[in-house]
Amino acid sequence: MLYYPQLSSGGTSQFPIARQEAHRTVQSAMPSGATIRSLDAGADSVQWKLTYSHLTDAEWAAIESLYKAAQGRLNAFTFLDPTDNLLAWSSDLTNSVWTMDPMVTVGGGIGDPNGGTGAFQLTNGGQTPQGVGQTLPAPAGLIYAFSAYVSSAAPASVSLVATDGTAVLHETVNTTAGWTRVQMESLLASSQGKITFRIELAPGAQVNVFGPQVEAQPTASLYKATAGRGGVYPESRFAQDEIQRVSTGVNQNSAVIQIFTTIPD
Repeated sequence: MLYYPQLSSGGTSQFPIARQEAHRTVQSAMPSGATIRSLDAGADSVQWKLTYSHLTDAEWAAIESLYKAAQGRLNAFTFLDPTDNLLAWSSDLTNSVWTMDPMVTVGGGIGDPNGGTGAFQLTNGGQTPQGVGQTLPAPAGLIYAFSAYVSSAAPASVSLVATDGTAVLHETVNTTAGWTRVQMESLLASSQGKITFRIELAPGAQVNVFGPQVEAQPTASLYKATAGRGGVYPESRFAQDEIQRVSTGVNQNSAVIQIFTTIPD
């Protein structure tokens, strides 16, 4: 699969980043004189402008290699939005995009660390570790930061897990009554085109969870709630007929890259 490369820092971009989302409304004039307006969902799109400076020759070569492999604007690749949470429906663990293990029950309306009631209570009624997870259509071999807020009325054990179905990474912590943001860095030696992120509870544990987030970078940033799609765009394309670099010194390059994608219905 083709995907946008990460820099040596582990991120995909530098500041400044410009992100523009476009939506189109269709207007129909009826014989009666009435006007009907509706959203043209098929025309929704997102465009990014990535401004780079001090790129190494190797970093520029990776971007240029993707441009050649995609044949410029012609072919699509996967782009992971550096400004967004890659998980869909991070604000609703009961949504069908989340896979729940058989012995796990989930309840909403729990007080969250922001003073609202957006957290969820997970209970593992089984005799083995159980949890909830989401699989992303993203390269498993990139660097990811997986984070979530956790708490529990009684001491419990909870793990953040990243897996491509074979290789597994996990970070286990003990929870307390106070909210704690836990995070792990995922870097799997994998060529798989998908990766699963899970929150697992020890047998019999009951844990409150809020704000699960995945980002294509080494450490977590401020939580970005998603109520719908996440920041994985597998049908992205370059939005320019050519890409150019400006060499400002030895192993130092600057460039502006524009990427475009349509938003699926």
